[in-house]
Amino acid sequence: MNKTLFLPLNLQYFAEEPAAEPQAPGAGEPTPEQPTQEDQSQSQEPTEKGGELSADEAKKMAEAEFLKSLGVDNFDTLKNTLAKHKEWEESQKTESEKLNDKLKRLSHS
Repeated sequence: MNKTLFLPLNLQYFAEEPAAEPQAPGAGEPTPEQPTQEDQSQSQEPTEKGGELSADEAKKMAEAEFLKSLGVDNFDTLKNTLAKHKEWEESQKTESEKLNDKLKRLSHS
């Protein structure tokens, strides 16, 4: 009753191919100090001259578009509008709602 529990497996199938010629360590790979061409092209900030926007300009345009979608011109106007809305909400609350809110604030402190 001699059973084999293992399958015969040719391990050479999984071995790496022998190198044709030995290479110096890191000869084929760029070192961390030597960026690749892709890294160099990505690290250069696009300018307006090339027809592309820098990161700051893109951020400003996105903010302006966001504010325009909200119907305001700048962040100060947005802050003032939100403050006025909060004041209006407070004025619409009943006395019991105000007491409940105050109780919640005190219990969380």
